[in-house]
Amino acid sequence: MRWLRRLWQKSLTERRIDSELQFHLEQQIADYVASGLPLYEARRRASLEFGGLERFKEELRENPLGKSSGNSCP
Repeated sequence: MRWLRRLWQKSLTERRIDSELQFHLEQQIADYVASGLPLYEARRRASLEFGGLERFKEELRENPLGKSSGNSCP
């Protein structure tokens, strides 16, 4: 039954990551719209800026505690 629990936990984690990333994408879109961009352009720019949510999800999977493999802050 441990495998089932791990599968459920992984699924829950994936949904949380999706939700968090979607929130930040929507927040960026709202910021662009507030600055005067049309909605379609705001979505386009936010998507380009994020570079794809899958990239962020993969980084979170590799470094679940948010530890960067690059330069770290003191």
